[in-house]
Amino acid sequence: SGDVPLGQGAGNLRYDIPMLRCIWNVSWPSMVDIMGLWSVHAVGVYFISRMGAGMLGAHTMVIRLESVSFMPGFAVGMAASTLTGQYLGAKNPEMAKKAVRLCWLFAIVAMGGTGLLVSIFNTEFLALFGDPSSEQLQIAAPVIRVVGLMQAVNATMMVMKMSMRGAGDTRTVTVYSFISMGLIRVGLLWALMKWFDLSLLGIWLVMMVDVVVQCIIFVKLHLKGDWLKREV
Repeated sequence: SGDVPLGQGAGNLRYDIPMLRCIWNVSWPSMVDIMGLWSVHAVGVYFISRMGAGMLGAHTMVIRLESVSFMPGFAVGMAASTLTGQYLGAKNPEMAKKAVRLCWLFAIVAMGGTGLLVSIFNTEFLALFGDPSSEQLQIAAPVIRVVGLMQAVNATMMVMKMSMRGAGDTRTVTVYSFISMGLIRVGLLWALMKWFDLSLLGIWLVMMVDVVVQCIIFVKLHLKGDWLKREV
């Protein structure tokens, strides 16, 4: 407003230390979670790269095709996170719970439906990335057939985790994610590759076990409801 003297609002530009501390307490577990997730992916790529020619290329094909179903699920998960924060901020935990469960349904339909199409028409979709008769495509086809069928489970895990982040319960998400990924995607996978001759499908099955375990954990945490009482 033109009636406000010059420099009168300068005091509002000072750092709000309590607010910054609150933001940091919520955000640093998510930062660690994302760094750990990509570190675990890097370990998986290292294991696969040692399996022989063509395996890493086939793995990349599977990831690219899986992302077709992954993207809508991630978008719905972001909606669940946002709605959770808004409703809990409005002191309405019941609507927060309803919003998350509606997003959960949408994610299952979107990711599960897309994953089913990818699973059924796996060779047709993979042909977009290369010669259908190539060795890499032949290796990737049975993998994406299984991975596509698991996308509804993946959708559940994503929405549950992202809604808890929206509630500010980022530490719980990080702890359980790290435990599951560390034990299964690193520990179990390393042990199985050391003692058995795993195929690319075998490696992906181990990773899907991690998805199922995390899905069960975060659904139980969602139903328990402690995330609705989280104060940021």
